[in-house]
Amino acid sequence: MKRRGWWHVPAMLVLAAILCVALLVVELQDREEKEKMDELKSRASELETEMDRLLSLRDKGERDCTEECRPKAAEQLLFPDLDARIYSLAYPMLRDADIPGNLGLSVNALPGDPDKLSREQFDELLAAGWGCCLICTDAEDLARWDGEISALLQARGLSKPDAVYFPEGSFRAELKEELIGLGYHVAIHHGENGTPLIPVEPEGTLLLPGAYPYNFDGVKGVIRQIVQRGGEHCFVLSFSESGSLFQESTVSNMLAFLQPFLEQDQLEVTDFARGYALHDPLQNGAAERRAAWEVERAALTERIYELRKQIGEIYDAWKGN
Repeated sequence: MKRRGWWHVPAMLVLAAILCVALLVVELQDREEKEKMDELKSRASELETEMDRLLSLRDKGERDCTEECRPKAAEQLLFPDLDARIYSLAYPMLRDADIPGNLGLSVNALPGDPDKLSREQFDELLAAGWGCCLICTDAEDLARWDGEISALLQARGLSKPDAVYFPEGSFRAELKEELIGLGYHVAIHHGENGTPLIPVEPEGTLLLPGAYPYNFDGVKGVIRQIVQRGGEHCFVLSFSESGSLFQESTVSNMLAFLQPFLEQDQLEVTDFARGYALHDPLQNGAAERRAAWEVERAALTERIYELRKQIGEIYDAWKGN
């Protein structure tokens, strides 16, 4: 009997070989694709790790700059009435604590006037590190008042301070530009018109420390806020105003509370000129530090942007496959 179909065997072998080769090619392609995807994933992961590092570095730099630019806290003690008892009562207490005070000069109270500090006492206090400011008695006509007090000071041979205190209720926000125009650098207020009571920097060239009576209930909380923020503030002590009336025991307690902050160099009790210098970015180094950080931050931000772009391109390529 004649055999048939023997020729099918080689054909089947050839077909099997072709299928094996095809499967091998597919397997190799899949392997190459997987290796490519793994490489993309690995590269994306490396870039994301580097971007996270740079983001953390930028965040830390921002925090460090903020902390380094935070000025030392400053407190002023202001005696606005120039009362003669400042010399006999307040001066010895503050001298023993190595703390200066500040004296108020006004059209109604200058050294040598009756019941006021003598000129000799006034000069002695200034030589001991005390400061002084003007007391604004006419905020409604600031230019007229400034001319009047300037003439009186010149007639008495007294230097004109660049700080002015506004009794409670007399300050207005619209006075700021006029004060700057008149050459003032410090204006002490009581928070009128929502003006912040604990500034950290001047507005333009005008620093605006708020004032409280030194003996009000929240005095310790205010001091802690000043230290925490690196701000500036003024406590008012008077021999004539009941709200801030000088009392030796209360002043002694306040000085004792201030002492740890002073010893830890977290706070200075200053005159107004020193307080301004501590908070002016051009004088305390903050402006230079911020400028340097801006350059560094810009470079970090540019690098972060480049990494995000590269990561996005990798994921686009990944999706395309």
